[in-house]
Amino acid sequence: MPSKVSQHFLGLQLSVDSLRAAIVDEQLELVGSEHVDFDSEFPEYQTRAGVHVSPGDVYMTSVEIWLRALDILFERLQRNYELAKIKAISGAAQLCPVWLTSDVVSALQSVSPQASLREQLMPTVFSVPQVPVAHDNSAAQFASSLEAALG
Repeated sequence: MPSKVSQHFLGLQLSVDSLRAAIVDEQLELVGSEHVDFDSEFPEYQTRAGVHVSPGDVYMTSVEIWLRALDILFERLQRNYELAKIKAISGAAQLCPVWLTSDVVSALQSVSPQASLREQLMPTVFSVPQVPVAHDNSAAQFASSLEAALG
């Protein structure tokens, strides 16, 4: 009787300052992990803890940095692990609003493994390149005035 091939499961976690991946087996034993730290791997974005801080409690991050991190993470995973063993993928992310264009469905349907996600998605899918992170308070006064006016 042939031996059963061990199945693996991939978990992704996107936080404000990094992207992490963990691969576990059927017994939930860690097979391996990879990590992309935004500040150290993308110094050209000039972030601190993955964030641009501006006067007025404005805390923003770049959608492009997430796509670049995914590209790097997937390259590392492909180089270091047997991806054919992965049977399921889960993910979690920090709360950040992302605005998509009407081209999102067609762009996602035509994604090719031959090119980076950044090259394929950044120019057409995201309508706002910089998004506020969870600790941004820049719109709090405006939101309060809307709430007061609308109830």
